[in-house]
Amino acid sequence: MQTGYCPFLDARPQAQYAQGHIRGALSLPGQDADRYFMETADRLDNAGMIITYCDGESCDLSHELALF
Repeated sequence: MQTGYCPFLDARPQAQYAQGHIRGALSLPGQDADRYFMETADRLDNAGMIITYCDGESCDLSHELALF
């Protein structure tokens, strides 16, 4: 990966990720971040910024993941 890489992390449950997600986004379910973080961490090494998202304004999973 190159410097300045800006990954999208999908904080929704994996079942929702499997139904559809932003192209290239990585799945890191907010409620299970402790369990899945190590699988994703090495793909974030060169990230300049990380963008988290979930189901919209009323969904707090992306906020919780960003604070993780």
